Amino acid sequence: MKKFLLIVGGFIVVVLLAAAILPFIYKDDIKAALDDAIAENVNAKVYFDESRFGLTLFKNFPNLTVTLGGLGVVGIDEFKKDTLAAVDQVDVVVNIMSVINGNYRISGLYLNEPNIYVKVLANGKANYDIAKPSEEPVAEQTPTESGDVQFGIDKWEIKNGNIVYDDATIPFYMAMKGMNHTGSGDFTLEVFDMDTYTEIENLVVAYDGVEYMSNKRLKADMALNMDLGQMKFTFKDNVVSLNDFGLNFDGYFAMPEEGYDMDINFSSPENSFKSLLSLVPGMYSDSFTGLTASGDTQFSGFVKGIYNDTQMPAFNFGMKVIDGNFKYPDLPSAVSNVNVDMLIDCADGNLDNTVVDIKQFHLDFGSNPVDAKLTIKNLVNYDMVADIQAKLNLGELATMFPMEGLEMKGMFSMSAKSQGVYDSIANTIPTIDMEMGLADGFIKYADYPVPMEQINMHTTIKNESGKMAETVVLMDKFTMLVDGEKLESTLRFENLDDYTWDLAVNGGVDLEKIMQIFPMEGMELNGKIAANMLTKGKMSDVDAERYDKLATSGGMTVSNFYYADADLPQGFAISESELSFNPKEVRLSKFNATLGRSDMAMTGAITNYMAYVMNDETIKGELNFSSNSFDLNEWMTDEDTTATVEADTAALEVVEVPKNIDFILRSSITSLLYDNMEIKNMKGNIIVKDGVVKLDNGKFNLMDGLFAMDGEYDSRDLEKPIFAFDFSITDMSIKAAYNTFTTVQQLAPIAEKMEGKFSTDFVMAGGLGQDMMPVMESILGQGVVKVAEGKVNEVKVLTALSSVSKLGDDSGTLSLKDVIMQAEIRDGRVWLKPFDVNVGKYKTTIAGSNGIDGTMDYVMAMNVPAGAASAAANQAIASVTGVSSAVSSNIVMNFGVGGTYDDPKVTLKSVDAGEGGKSATDAAKAKLASEMDAKKKEATQKADEAKAEAIKQAEEKKEAVVKEVEEKKEAAKEEVKEQVEEKKEEVKEEAADKLKGLLKKKKGGGGE
Repeated sequence: MKKFLLIVGGFIVVVLLAAAILPFIYKDDIKAALDDAIAENVNAKVYFDESRFGLTLFKNFPNLTVTLGGLGVVGIDEFKKDTLAAVDQVDVVVNIMSVINGNYRISGLYLNEPNIYVKVLANGKANYDIAKPSEEPVAEQTPTESGDVQFGIDKWEIKNGNIVYDDATIPFYMAMKGMNHTGSGDFTLEVFDMDTYTEIENLVVAYDGVEYMSNKRLKADMALNMDLGQMKFTFKDNVVSLNDFGLNFDGYFAMPEEGYDMDINFSSPENSFKSLLSLVPGMYSDSFTGLTASGDTQFSGFVKGIYNDTQMPAFNFGMKVIDGNFKYPDLPSAVSNVNVDMLIDCADGNLDNTVVDIKQFHLDFGSNPVDAKLTIKNLVNYDMVADIQAKLNLGELATMFPMEGLEMKGMFSMSAKSQGVYDSIANTIPTIDMEMGLADGFIKYADYPVPMEQINMHTTIKNESGKMAETVVLMDKFTMLVDGEKLESTLRFENLDDYTWDLAVNGGVDLEKIMQIFPMEGMELNGKIAANMLTKGKMSDVDAERYDKLATSGGMTVSNFYYADADLPQGFAISESELSFNPKEVRLSKFNATLGRSDMAMTGAITNYMAYVMNDETIKGELNFSSNSFDLNEWMTDEDTTATVEADTAALEVVEVPKNIDFILRSSITSLLYDNMEIKNMKGNIIVKDGVVKLDNGKFNLMDGLFAMDGEYDSRDLEKPIFAFDFSITDMSIKAAYNTFTTVQQLAPIAEKMEGKFSTDFVMAGGLGQDMMPVMESILGQGVVKVAEGKVNEVKVLTALSSVSKLGDDSGTLSLKDVIMQAEIRDGRVWLKPFDVNVGKYKTTIAGSNGIDGTMDYVMAMNVPAGAASAAANQAIASVTGVSSAVSSNIVMNFGVGGTYDDPKVTLKSVDAGEGGKSATDAAKAKLASEMDAKKKEATQKADEAKAEAIKQAEEKKEAVVKEVEEKKEAAKEEVKEQVEEKKEEVKEEAADKLKGLLKKKKGGGGE
């Protein structure tokens, strides 16, 4: 006995060791075979977690179980964004003898928590069609190095799965959530029995966009005979339950070449009315088990015949309910006397011959009866007879159905009769005689304190002839009260051939109470809106754009309105507003509001608004806007640098001005706060028309200066938006202008070190980049700058000048008095015609240009009186003239200034003798003007050549923008006229020249 036990124990040990060792021996071979099978047969991206790949003999002894964790299958091409399958764990059972023989036969498949999405496109292509086509007949295939894989699944199981089938070709949609399924059958045989058991927690079925089942629980215990050779599946023992309603099936479903062949009979094995109620939406809830019900049901039907693109099977569906009653627990009233007799029959598969016959439908909601009859003789033209009669006490209805948190009252009644044929060709419908009403209605939600009450409504729908044009819908009464605010409305709608309406609405709304009924988190909203509106018209007038025939009138008032949310924490408040409208215009007669700390008032009118809404035509209007104080700083937020950069980047794009707006905004703002500036007494007209925004007669005070400005922004070409404006500034601080305006910093960097005030009249135009910033190289401008008195200190160029001239500290400062500078902006440079200043005690004439790149190219003619030059200066002069003796007469020292503003290069170019101070200065000025003109001509020629080359090669966008500006703004601005002192008459004549190819003549003129 002991020896026998040792032999048995040894055998068990050997078996256990083999069970433990064999998986390690064949693990690599099986994984290689699996990888080869996927690579050779699957046309999709397949992945799994290799760390969760395992083998064991213990799970399904004696067969081998292969475990894959984190398995996924992702489609390609049209389905590259769709995951066909994502499974937490897959167990594949492989026959152990097939492993030893090298032919791996898969006999079991177990899926844990699979999410499967099957999608078929309208063109018939399916995401599950991932099998690679065979290049050779199966019989000729040779085994791979790792062996062949055979699929002969004997058993399968799905645990807690979610499966969606979405087929656009039918179109059909089905979703199964919380699915548990088991099945068995030998698919290696041509004919076998397949047994399955399925439970689905939530089933949704839709066809052609209509949900026929929603939130249904399904159980199915089915046995089918599978004839794979004939593709015929015969129902054997089958019970399918939807919610609490069960069905039996018998017959078969086959798939011959001509379509789908079926002969299926179904019936309910249980004649319980309660089980039928479980299919009614909302009935099958947690309280369904406590529902008391009685009554008998009869349910049966069949589907028989071929289904394909041109043929339908015959079908029949019949149901009867006899003396049904049901009542929820703890509720006082029951639904009783439920009697239904319904038949849907299509004996030959022709939809024209389908009959829907509801001979009886009756139930009593407590003491409220509902009766209906309906007969439809086909499902194509709907030859029908219908009769519905109902009276419902909503308060009593609420005692029969559990509607937690909802209180209803009121008496609803409906009477409807219809008879006839719907014919789209003859344009006829069944006759209709319908009346419905609600008296003393009341609706209140428990979570919200304000009810909707005194709801009264009466509506009739009539058509006595069946002609669509003679249909009349009349709502002669609708009233509702929301916490004392009454809303009234009437409507007459008729003629379904040419929609004709007559609508009147009158009433008020308290927004604070509406928010109590329908609260929105993070939003504050209150105020009262009162409106009365009358509108009548025909659709044919809308189509023909006869908007004057659409009689529309009424008005609206808003008071004590306030709105704030996370995006508008400052809040927007309207103290009072009055709006009226008619077919021609909407008029705002009163509007007083605050936006944060800013106040505003508006009046005006909008015309052609109906054509704008209906047909996208041009809307026109005039609006007057005024504000005592408007604070833009309130809308500027402090954020970290990264966030600011991201926000700015997102906002940097061209603003398109709609071309179908013709609008004038007349504005007046007493104080506008922006950054560290206060703009005062701002007035002007903003004109929006044809995709262009213009500022007309704009005036304001800024930093003790008076601004007058006209301008425009043109967005008609979004790739190359342009701007143009002319402006006048009087007595503005030079240093303040530098600190405030980026353009001044780039075009006149010397202003940083200047003291004093200036005035100017200037015309400017140019292109804007996609970031809405000026393309500096494209700017063209011309005008005069006047400085009554100013001074420049501590500028590197003056230090360099003093060092070269050897005139000592007398040449280290620059002072300006009654200076008028003629300036022109072109090709990224500011050109200055000759003007006089005092450098130290020496009168000096300056001309030249500086660029936005910081480079300078100026010439200076300094008038040095006889005997004023120091020994060092005389030596410097001698190095140029070759005369070593001291200067004994007036001379003009000519300097060249180059380099950059931060690194100037000053050279003494020549010395000229003069008979007197004035004549020497005039000669120097003429010389400088000639020299500057030559430089400007040369620079312009080079710039034009560069532009032509850039346009030709499309390499540099800035020259293309300049060309575009020149083309669009030819003769766009009036020439500048300036009245100056008699001694500067020649400067006035220069300033009055046209800005070539760009600027229009400017009406009027400016003076000092």
